[in-house]
Amino acid sequence: MSLLPQDWNLAQLRNACLSINLTDRNLLSNEVLPAASGRLVAERPEHWQTWLIGLGFITVISFSSIIGIALLPLLKGKFYDRTLTLFIGLGVGSLSGSAIFHLLPGAFDAHEGSVWKSWTAVAGIYLFYIIDRALTFFFELQARRRARNQIDPTAAFAQYANKHSHNHNDDKNEGNEIANVAWMVIFGDALHNFIDGLSIGAAFVESLLAGISISIAVICEEVPHELGDVAILLKAGMTRLQAAKYNLLSALTCYAGFVLGVLLGDLSPQASSYVLALAGGLFLYISLAHIIPEMNEQFEQHIKQSLSAGIETMCLQSAGVLIGLVVMFIMAHYGEKISVAQ
Repeated sequence: MSLLPQDWNLAQLRNACLSINLTDRNLLSNEVLPAASGRLVAERPEHWQTWLIGLGFITVISFSSIIGIALLPLLKGKFYDRTLTLFIGLGVGSLSGSAIFHLLPGAFDAHEGSVWKSWTAVAGIYLFYIIDRALTFFFELQARRRARNQIDPTAAFAQYANKHSHNHNDDKNEGNEIANVAWMVIFGDALHNFIDGLSIGAAFVESLLAGISISIAVICEEVPHELGDVAILLKAGMTRLQAAKYNLLSALTCYAGFVLGVLLGDLSPQASSYVLALAGGLFLYISLAHIIPEMNEQFEQHIKQSLSAGIETMCLQSAGVLIGLVVMFIMAHYGEKISVAQ
């Protein structure tokens, strides 16, 4: 017994199938195709969940600098070096893992526009490269200006004339130079925190699991990053209170980035996909172009001391990378089995 009307011909049947295909395109792309590819498709969380849980993680990330300042006196000697080495490797594994297992797969869905999202990911890598070069250019320009001032005859004569009666001016000028370096570090932190917040906001709009995964990756990267920045600021002449205050001010941009990421994600799923692609490119650049060279430099320094120190450093770095990658993979692959209240 046929389920089709008796007066239907082959052309009518073909048109009906085409109509069903076009009507159910979203169903196929959102359920069948992701299921076939093994990807997790989670329902979007409620708005209050996105804001409450997301802002909670942003607050933890923002106060990581205070934690770093509090722990810095306790982390001394070999224990400090080993902890920092492990967390540097953990930062590489978690950032690259979050980009490969979460951000980029979340951007490249079954809909059209994957090619443009690929360009967005590449743009994220190149954008951070340009920012790095711009900061390097600024530092070099400042150094050359200071060098010209030092050899300028008028400046040299003025410095000689005031040497005996205004010795405190030398300390003041030195303090200004230190402040310039400190401000550049704080500016870089502010930009970095804004991008982190943007990524986390866009991820939390897609799913709580994705947002939590990206937040964990950022926390793993921020701990050694903030410890290093705090050490630089303290060596630059800042007090612990000043370092804490300026780090908190730069952390406010993480909140701004989160708000923008959530608003863009709510505006359009496509906008959220482009933000995830951009963040994926940025995370890959930070992990591969910034942290891995730091790992290589650290390994070279330790292996010059002794072979055992070099082997220990390599093992700690590798352990951190593997832990970060495995954690990100587990959260991505077995995410549907992880209970997240929605």
